[in-house]
Amino acid sequence: MLNLALVALLSGSLFAAPDGDCKKERACERDQAPVALEAVTDVRSVTADTYAFGRAADSAPIKLWVEYARGFTEDVFLPNGTEATVSALTGGTADRISAQRLGVGLQLNVINFSSFKLGVGGQLNVAQDQTELGGTTVAESAFGLQSAKIFGMARGRVVGIHGGYILDLADGPTPTELDVTTDQLDAIFFGADFDYPSERFRLFGGLDYFMPQSGDIESLDATGAVVTSPADPQNNILLFTMGVGLKFSVFELGTAFLMRAQDKTGQINASGSHAGSLVPYLRISPPSLPVSIFVKGGVAREYADYGFPLGGGNDVKAGVPGFTAGLTVGFE
Repeated sequence: MLNLALVALLSGSLFAAPDGDCKKERACERDQAPVALEAVTDVRSVTADTYAFGRAADSAPIKLWVEYARGFTEDVFLPNGTEATVSALTGGTADRISAQRLGVGLQLNVINFSSFKLGVGGQLNVAQDQTELGGTTVAESAFGLQSAKIFGMARGRVVGIHGGYILDLADGPTPTELDVTTDQLDAIFFGADFDYPSERFRLFGGLDYFMPQSGDIESLDATGAVVTSPADPQNNILLFTMGVGLKFSVFELGTAFLMRAQDKTGQINASGSHAGSLVPYLRISPPSLPVSIFVKGGVAREYADYGFPLGGGNDVKAGVPGFTAGLTVGFE
């Protein structure tokens, strides 16, 4: 079990003092040399999957966002790290898996000071997965509810902690409809993140731990009939995020490195899994508005984004290109 302990940092601001000899206000403003810069007060959002949103605006206690994603995979990583095609694993019945995602979220900061924030929120996710052969869809899930995430957060100027509950809303597979968008289990999650912004760059990172809960899962047997069996609850997931962004004019261009690791489990994943990827992003923020438009080169599966693959084992290898585009309100 991973235990996280964090402290809030960087409180207080430095201000320049006026020159007592100034006789006129304009002369004072002209002659006064700045002796210190005000400490940065803006911080980023609440969980590791929002690194491309930008920093939460102090002026907007309510944050809103919507995003859409589309991606595919034609290869997977075997347990030993080598690659294999989807076609080889399915015996030629499918050669590509496509996915699309839609998410809508809201966060309310009940305490919204520049040096401390306390908030609650939620995100509703819709998903669809399709298996294809030669460009023709052979099986697919409905474009329906995937999960609902409820969370709380507390943070200082740079460092924050968060946690919550993910309610699995996806249907299981049926003889005529395939649904593989979730592990069919609710999950508890908690984590920590930091964002250190300056005038020209952002340095950010996070560590999240997901604990899927016990329950029953549905699958198809060799005859295509639906069978129900208890799930192994020990498939905990660790997600590490680290990245940097460069800012110029109204643009921020950056890259996040993501590493996802899953425990050894019984029925879901017999030998555990891991996958590393890079997710570039571009964010456009109009001046004087707490609004951002962003696009990133990654697609969320269930718990984490998958971007340009660096390597892995017993996991999917994301295809290129995959993208997520979105709009946020209350970020800058």
